[in-house]
Amino acid sequence: MNVSHLPRRLVTRRAMITALSLAICQLGVAIEASAGLYLTSGIGVDQHHIYGFTSTGGKSVVADGLNTPMGMAIDTNGALVVADYGSGSIYKFGKDGSQSTFATGLDHPWALAFDPSGNLYESGDRSFNIYKYSPTGARSTFAFWNGTNWGLAIDKNGNLFMTDPGNLDVVKITPQGTRSVFAGGLSLSRGIAVDSNGNIFVTNNPTDGNPSAIFKFTPSGVRSTFATGLGDLVGLAFDNDGNLFAADSDSGTIYRLTPSGTRSTFASGLNSPDWLTFGNSVPEPPAISLCAISALLLSLRVRFVSRIRRTAPASHRQSPRSRFRRAVRLTGAGPYRQLSGVRRRC
Repeated sequence: MNVSHLPRRLVTRRAMITALSLAICQLGVAIEASAGLYLTSGIGVDQHHIYGFTSTGGKSVVADGLNTPMGMAIDTNGALVVADYGSGSIYKFGKDGSQSTFATGLDHPWALAFDPSGNLYESGDRSFNIYKYSPTGARSTFAFWNGTNWGLAIDKNGNLFMTDPGNLDVVKITPQGTRSVFAGGLSLSRGIAVDSNGNIFVTNNPTDGNPSAIFKFTPSGVRSTFATGLGDLVGLAFDNDGNLFAADSDSGTIYRLTPSGTRSTFASGLNSPDWLTFGNSVPEPPAISLCAISALLLSLRVRFVSRIRRTAPASHRQSPRSRFRRAVRLTGAGPYRQLSGVRRRC
């Protein structure tokens, strides 16, 4: 709150306390708005949940009652869209907490990705087709690929990249549907993600006992090793700062890798983490509590002062001008029209 426009004699301790309270509340909202990481797992009790992680690694269940949720993506409105493998459906979870069925009757939907125009693409575990859904849900067959269609990622130009661990390839499909092998000679590559510069990151899980790695491909296909010494890698996802998050199913760990490749543990002790995506915020209770407490204290102060003014002896009551100045000092507000409610209560 800006109180610099008030005369110095009106900027009292109460005005500063009020401004601080509102500033704390605004800080809480800013913390809550931090991006959230979402996780699904296809094994055990966790195969019915979607977990959300705050920016500090706090975990909570954001959706349950599902039947083996797999790939996820965020639409243009910030809704979380998930492929529910067991029920053959795609569900949408709105930012307002609503849930709806986007598509049903599918053949084991597996991976999802949105293009820049808001169209959704879906690959199935038992289907060689890649389906395209318009924003209204109309489905069409986008491409056919005779392989083990797994992870999907789309760059800013609308090119779709798909891992094919069965054929040890990464497949590229243009917006017009032209198919080609983008990279070959990989080993059980499943997770895939594209950064803001159009570089493609792919997991590589050797079957000969060698450590897993994450490969980086330039848009033209030049390969380099971005990270190594990892376990059984599945999902990959980028946050808004360009950090890459990788799900290690073997160790139950989610790693954070900076753009330079520095690795740290973001979350551990998980049950076979698989698919990852970043999207709308996951609430952080400390921030919400701080904002609520601040608002409550401010409300109690206003009511307490109002009660004293109404019950004070007539000889101790202030003139209308003094009461108005008292209101300004209490709220730290400027124009009178913002103080009318407070003034009537004094």
